Amino acid sequence: MIVANNNGLILIRRNHLEERNWRDDTSYKFIFSFFGKSVYQTHYEDLTIHAGEFFFFNPNEPHKQLKVTQEKFLIEIEPEVVKEAAIQ
Repeated sequence: MIVANNNGLILIRRNHLEERNWRDDTSYKFIFSFFGKSVYQTHYEDLTIHAGEFFFFNPNEPHKQLKVTQEKFLIEIEPEVVKEAAIQ
């Protein structure tokens, strides 16, 4: 399921959970693991989260999904939305 709008998107995915290509997105990424281990690679280290844990990628931070167990939940937020919220 993907819910998108002009400020970002919400994604729940149960397929394509194996190794992916390097990404370098312009949005903030909040990735939450529902069920088990998720592993991502960055240029400085591999990151692992387990069920009930999350991590947050900054915009333009290169990363690569190595493995996600069963399902992942991802929220992407455009930097302008974060900036506007901080100002308010």
